[in-house]
Amino acid sequence: MSAETWVQQQLAQAARDDRAELRAARRGEVWVRTEAQRLAAIVAAGAVPEECGDDIAAAPARGPLVAFDLEQAYPRGDGGVEYKVAGYKGRRSARCEDVFDRLEAQARRRKRPFGLSPAQVQMARAYRDLVEWYASAGVKCSSVEAVGGRGDGSFMDVLIAAGRRLELWRRRIGGVAMEVRRVRPGSGRRLITRRDLVDLVACGDRTIADVLVAHGWAASPAKVDGRQAKDLTVALAGSLDLMIGPVRSGVAVLRTDQPAGCSAMLAEKGG
Repeated sequence: MSAETWVQQQLAQAARDDRAELRAARRGEVWVRTEAQRLAAIVAAGAVPEECGDDIAAAPARGPLVAFDLEQAYPRGDGGVEYKVAGYKGRRSARCEDVFDRLEAQARRRKRPFGLSPAQVQMARAYRDLVEWYASAGVKCSSVEAVGGRGDGSFMDVLIAAGRRLELWRRRIGGVAMEVRRVRPGSGRRLITRRDLVDLVACGDRTIADVLVAHGWAASPAKVDGRQAKDLTVALAGSLDLMIGPVRSGVAVLRTDQPAGCSAMLAEKGG
């Protein structure tokens, strides 16, 4: 090999190396730009609504927030009470977005009616809150006040009352979601009980499509049959109605204009 040929080969290799380095640099720039966009989207999704004020710290790991109006009971002149918006300095309150917010937003995008009533959604959220509190009741520093009550009992009284309330709600749920059984299960499909349905949606933050996929009714959420999703939504609504139970004259079993919580449910008198 002549010296001239060797020099030409080295120059050609150097040019290839330069092009490779340039491509690698460009890929790095694309990755950095894509990663920055991803992080910006996460931060934006967890932003605090402006109407809630600036006292709530931004926390992207918390997830999206939903603004709502906090109401309190005020006495009326006739001896009764009325509920009015009572936000601090006129601000709205915020809570973490849950599966019901996403399902409602999805229904609005598709211009379809939401399959659950406000009372049913509130029932599901109250059940979720009480399940979470009851599961962590033995943890040190867990708050008794978060569950409510009249304040004249001990922690064990509140815990027993919470357990009885959960047992009552679960007895009311019933057995198999009958609306789903009209579609005879095939290979790999499993029956969906009402209890599993309520627990997966309310406590597991799973959508109707997720429940169908988890029980083998569809390969993925995108392939869920619309009729089956509708049947399961009807079954969920019926289960939540059963959990609410009968409404007696003069007794408010469930308030639908307040944020979810188990205080009102534990304070409820009677069945």
